[in-house]
Amino acid sequence: MLTFHPKYQANFKYEEDDVYSAFRDHILTYDENEEIELIKRLGDPTTTLCQCLWYLMENRKWNYPETFNDRTGLHKNYHGKIKNDKYNNMGTEVLMAICVGLRLNLRIVEKIFDKSGNKLNYYQDPDKTYIRILEHMPGLSLQDFNGILRQAGIKELGSTIKDDPD
Repeated sequence: MLTFHPKYQANFKYEEDDVYSAFRDHILTYDENEEIELIKRLGDPTTTLCQCLWYLMENRKWNYPETFNDRTGLHKNYHGKIKNDKYNNMGTEVLMAICVGLRLNLRIVEKIFDKSGNKLNYYQDPDKTYIRILEHMPGLSLQDFNGILRQAGIKELGSTIKDDPD
């Protein structure tokens, strides 16, 4: 995040080939097979939104409600609803919190939103700001994503009640 603030930029001495090599290594870690399988599931009219999300959650080892809550800021109950295929009508804010928590890029988020029937409005907030963040800084944690939303004066993603009082 500091890369974008002029005050925190430094004049590093580096070998160009090392930088390009490191970036190449980074992009090669992308799980293309996961994306291909997800695209198949998203296109299958017999596969639900919850089933598609659960596929991604299982791949990321979000097997416990606490992990889901930590990554999405959403109440733990949503974890079970998604796992049990009981929440296919989720709204934009819940779905966006899940997509950000999963660290999905904009292209995949758009496909998930198409599956959900929710429409993203590219020219009206809060969707406009969500989209711009995803375009320019894909893969941010929910905490960083919410920090940008806070600075933009937009409601943060996640539930207002994050934990049970017990």
